[in-house]
Amino acid sequence: MFERRFPDRIECELIGFIETPYFKISCKIKNITKNGVGGTMMIGHVLKPGQKIVVYLGQHTVRPATIRWIGTGRYGLEFQSALSSRELLLLVEA
Repeated sequence: MFERRFPDRIECELIGFIETPYFKISCKIKNITKNGVGGTMMIGHVLKPGQKIVVYLGQHTVRPATIRWIGTGRYGLEFQSALSSRELLLLVEA
């Protein structure tokens, strides 16, 4: 079976959502790895490092994740379980 190799970090432009028990906000995903994503959002100040969230990537991929860091309008998330090569391929080629 053919398996495409990916660099550690892939630059991209995806629209996603971050959901907590209290709200759901849109975000831009600027880079993605098998273990997490980084990007920008308008109201990151309401999220805290260590907070458990659910991230919606594209139209079909949903992952529980943890906020790793929050900066001014920027964020980094770590997935609770890594994306498979297939899931990553589908996201970056969508």
